[in-house]
Amino acid sequence: MIRFIYVLIFFGLLFQAAKACDVCGCAPAGNALNFLPEFQKHFVGIRYQYQGFRSLPHEDHTNTLPTTEHFYTFQAYGRLVIHQRLHLLAFVPYRVNQRSTESDALNLSGLGDITLQAQYLIFNNYGTNAKFRNALQVGAGLKLPSGKFDALDDGLMIHNNMQLGSGSFDFSANIIHTLRLKAWGLNTSMMYNRPGENVYQFRFGHQVNVNTRAFYLHEMKKLTLMPQVGCMYDFAGADYLKNVSQTHTGGNQWSLHAGADVYFKSFALGFQATRAIHEHMAEGHITSLTRFQCNLIYFLKHKPIFKS
Repeated sequence: MIRFIYVLIFFGLLFQAAKACDVCGCAPAGNALNFLPEFQKHFVGIRYQYQGFRSLPHEDHTNTLPTTEHFYTFQAYGRLVIHQRLHLLAFVPYRVNQRSTESDALNLSGLGDITLQAQYLIFNNYGTNAKFRNALQVGAGLKLPSGKFDALDDGLMIHNNMQLGSGSFDFSANIIHTLRLKAWGLNTSMMYNRPGENVYQFRFGHQVNVNTRAFYLHEMKKLTLMPQVGCMYDFAGADYLKNVSQTHTGGNQWSLHAGADVYFKSFALGFQATRAIHEHMAEGHITSLTRFQCNLIYFLKHKPIFKS
């Protein structure tokens, strides 16, 4: 009965105060894995993400005008600590997709694809007297086809990249390592995503993300500040339609990112900006803009539902 009440508390947002401390954890943010602090506590949060691109017409579409695409995501997410080693996470996005040219504009908005994820902590010596603190975890996720993927514009199907969802079940796996020496730390993560095929026999290419960041914990009287800098590599395979590889899809990108998190009592507020330094996407026809992300998390004081 007590365990069931904890579950209701998590989803009912019945908050209690707690102070932020160790940083250990992750969550998908786009293709990257970001920190989720206070590793042994349930939490709920909201997140805003922006991505933008400029696209040039392909050689076989010479009459097409260059386009600019903007993708805004407002996401509710949370973590339920089932056991000190096992965590469940859920991400529910609301998306706003915009595409514009010199002559027209397209706007789509609505629920995106919901993601469910499980993380398992293999090793963790946080909270001990060890000089070097290490945490290693692995995870797996499932993206559900909850977003609309068959929107039309003037009777024609909108490009797959502009749809609110993919229409497919996607599977992902990740591994994350966090190392700390006193106030300094290094977080490294790798993620693989394998999209499924939708009813139109379309499938996005598989994706690989490698991300590393250095951070520093500066504790003040009433809050903790954690600035961070890092680099990231993204790879995307070609898309497929009816088992045929599509031209002008896939690519790779190297980027740098910087940001900071602030922890105050039960709250964590974070911001990050990411800028590509080298990229080759869609055979050179797509250029990315600076990406931004901010998030607000509220921690629940409750301990794991199942104890060791």
